[in-house]
Amino acid sequence: MRLYTGSVMKFLVGVLLLLGAGSSTLFAGDYETSVLQDRRAKDRDIRLDLIGPFTAIGQASLRTGKALRVAVRPDTLLLDTPTADVGIPTLEVTWKKEEGAVYLRIPMGGQFMLGRNRIGPVPTTMAPGDTLRAGRFLIQVYRGATSARIMAFDPARASRMNFKGLHYFEPDEAWKVEALVETISDPDTVTMTTSLGLSKHYLQHSRLHFMTPQGTEQSATLFVPLNGAQYGFLPFTDVTSGEESYGAGRYLDVDPPAPGQESMVLDFNMAYNPYCAYTNHYNCPIPPAENQLTVAVEAGEKRYK
Repeated sequence: MRLYTGSVMKFLVGVLLLLGAGSSTLFAGDYETSVLQDRRAKDRDIRLDLIGPFTAIGQASLRTGKALRVAVRPDTLLLDTPTADVGIPTLEVTWKKEEGAVYLRIPMGGQFMLGRNRIGPVPTTMAPGDTLRAGRFLIQVYRGATSARIMAFDPARASRMNFKGLHYFEPDEAWKVEALVETISDPDTVTMTTSLGLSKHYLQHSRLHFMTPQGTEQSATLFVPLNGAQYGFLPFTDVTSGEESYGAGRYLDVDPPAPGQESMVLDFNMAYNPYCAYTNHYNCPIPPAENQLTVAVEAGEKRYK
């Protein structure tokens, strides 16, 4: 693991900033236009998405081998219904951890559809990515290595129908900063508490050192998933958290630096809110203490409400 003293790090980051200033591939106006286009596209996707944080209406944990009951009424969907109400179509969802499979069945009647197939009394397997329809409501199951959750969505939910757009700081190319990469040769597995009081596990990848536009030295850890997926996850909080931006922090997604790579770009204009900023039905990791920045990152997404 390469280590830098504070003075050396400041010098190297300064050099990178000078080099970057002369090698930008976009003029300031082009960069701002590109950022604004990305934001408009995200707003458009939210308006079109039938499944997402603006349509989520409920979630519940699945316990292996035990059926969770879902009852549908014309105006609502009831998750984890203790017993099948008389006259109300009720779906049984069973997760079998040892098989990694989810089974669906309806003891009596009902209009639950998986694709073009109606669910009946014979158990049907629900594959990853499948969407179950019950009237206007949609249901998906999210599976991890040791847990599974069911989520319900209502495309007619008011938060989607009345959506006007996300809120952002003005695009500022000064917050597209060059960072020195300090590879962590013996990474630890870090457990992050989630918004639902559960936990998610990530592997440390590298420590990133950068200067803010105001010349303040900052550092944050880049994480990668334990399953070997090739994407980098940088959750962080800053001085704007709980004020202009979402209180539990924001995320940056970046490609992990390649072996031997000594620098990379962090564009904080791309910082975005986790889904739990819009609804309490998602399970979002909370940034660890090592990624608490001591400056106000006035770039990226602001708080929604």
